[in-house]
Amino acid sequence: MRADPPLPAAGRLAGDWHAMVQPELRLVFSASLLSVRAALGRSLAGLEPLCLSHDDASSVELVLAEVLTNIVKHAYRGDPGGVIDLRIRHGPDGTGEALLCEVRDYGRTFPRSCLPGGQKRDPDAEPILCPEGGYGWFLIRSLANDLSYVRTGGCNCLRFRMMLLRCRDGLPA
Repeated sequence: MRADPPLPAAGRLAGDWHAMVQPELRLVFSASLLSVRAALGRSLAGLEPLCLSHDDASSVELVLAEVLTNIVKHAYRGDPGGVIDLRIRHGPDGTGEALLCEVRDYGRTFPRSCLPGGQKRDPDAEPILCPEGGYGWFLIRSLANDLSYVRTGGCNCLRFRMMLLRCRDGLPA
């Protein structure tokens, strides 16, 4: 079994949004569905000072839930000792505000070392006839921007941007 490089204490939140030049929210946690659930709650709580709109918060939560759950189910399949490192930075992005997200793990690589395309679900299909899987990546690709994936030194690194619909002071853009 491989040895993951040392990471900060699990569940650590780095910094205060308003006191840092480049604010970053960082969580390091075990690769389990229960830990993913807790990390989602801590992520949203850590983003509260940004006063995200309901739509922005829901989109961020959905994308993170899909990405993190995929890591547990696929990258660390059968490996209860896996670790996930989530980093979220807030900042201007040429066309507005964005959250810059990075997720790292030391699990299995993507097939063919590239991101899945994702499939759109047919709304008229009988649920029993719909194949399992692939729809999460459709949602991720629909809600996130600039998805990139690289595997270096046994580490998977997924990066993406989540554009925000509101200005920092809470008023519509």
